[in-house]
Amino acid sequence: MGHAFPSDPGSGAPGRLFRRALGTLAGLAIALTLGAAGQAHAQLRADEGPLARTPACPTRPYRWQEDCRSLAGHELGGLDAWRYRPLTADGDVWLTLGGEARVRMDLLHDADFGIGGAPAYTEVAGRLLAHADLRSRAGPRAFIQLAVVQQTGRRPNVRPQDESAIDVAQAFVDAPLKVGDATITARVGRQEIDLSGNRLVASRDGVTLRRAFEGAKVDVVLGGAKLAILSVRPMDLRDDPFADRADRTERFNAVALDLPPALSPGGGLLNLYFLDRDRSDARWLRAQGNERRYSFGVRYVGQAGGWRIETQATGQTGRVAGKPIRAYGAALSLDREFAPDRPVAIGFDLVAASGDKAGTRRIETFDPVYPNNFGLSDAPLFFQTNYVFGGGSLSTRWAGAVWTAGANLLVRHSTSDAVYASGRPIPAAFGTERLTSLLSQVSVRRPIARNYEVYASLVQAQALGALRGAGGRTALYSRVQFTARF
Repeated sequence: MGHAFPSDPGSGAPGRLFRRALGTLAGLAIALTLGAAGQAHAQLRADEGPLARTPACPTRPYRWQEDCRSLAGHELGGLDAWRYRPLTADGDVWLTLGGEARVRMDLLHDADFGIGGAPAYTEVAGRLLAHADLRSRAGPRAFIQLAVVQQTGRRPNVRPQDESAIDVAQAFVDAPLKVGDATITARVGRQEIDLSGNRLVASRDGVTLRRAFEGAKVDVVLGGAKLAILSVRPMDLRDDPFADRADRTERFNAVALDLPPALSPGGGLLNLYFLDRDRSDARWLRAQGNERRYSFGVRYVGQAGGWRIETQATGQTGRVAGKPIRAYGAALSLDREFAPDRPVAIGFDLVAASGDKAGTRRIETFDPVYPNNFGLSDAPLFFQTNYVFGGGSLSTRWAGAVWTAGANLLVRHSTSDAVYASGRPIPAAFGTERLTSLLSQVSVRRPIARNYEVYASLVQAQALGALRGAGGRTALYSRVQFTARF
């Protein structure tokens, strides 16, 4: 890209400690990777004969959702031996060990579409994760996950989620209780949050360090319904080893209810939710400072006429810097797969997130709360507010990989809206044009055996009316990523 990398941010004593920890975890990751390769080769040989493959305990995006008790009673080898290790003769207590090594290179030309001299950059980032999950058939459980992440090359500055010495990513205990027909599970500690796939509370896997919170969550399951209640604080990420703390300037409370399938259209998932976010550093175009925002809405995932439907609608109220909040967001996704011999899938998306209209004192900018930062494309260009977004994609399987091409049009919600990036408005005058950007993306995802995956993508974000009027130019982004998990 023709620009120099910044100096190594890991210099000095903390940097030496970081590098020693990174070297230790890297050695472990290499050993696990080689072990996974040997295990995958052995499994391929076994598949060629009459013997059935050992039942797997597949990895999941949320590693704490994995339950490897299905491996009990089988002769295990390779990494499967670490996925299930009984600690008692009757197998009522067992330990699962797991980990991940991921290396990624991103090239962006240009950040903020070059507005205000925002630079181009080439970033190389890596993360190592290792976890231990102590489970019991009776229900009590303890889970801990360590993480170390590093990057070089990002400009103009490094985000807290891109670089950290070794630290505790998650550490929680589960305490179950049976009350009549209801099962109540209290989870206390540092944890990732999943509210039945709610788009407003995501793990942020697109960046190097995933999002975690500290606090308590209670799940109540009864008669096919599930009630989740939580009160947590997001993590304040720091560079030094084992220095991350709960952010004392922000609290997040939520109540979410999954209705029984009998009460949901077509037997799909119907979820009702209420979110309460209280923070001291909200940054919107017309208001900055203390904010208490309430989000309430509904999410549905189901099938109709061969199409998979996912839709979510949210209303928001509250106050920020003394001004009333009135905002909304809505999303609809449709997906369908054809041709079983060589699957072809098409998808359509339509998303709207409200923005500030002229002539009102109210703050109408929608807050996506804790979103997936790459919800619009792989390129880290837009924050998910103040826009209407729609388009489609086409995917197919070929040569063992999933190939996808898509295009989406982004427009400002109103002519007085800002364009947001990285959770703040880009400082520029965008004029009266609503057209913002046409995002075109191609990607390929190739699993290798059971434990590896290669992913690559290319995005062109064409600067349209609003961005052009502010001096922006078309941005190009590419990514190559390798992940090993066990």
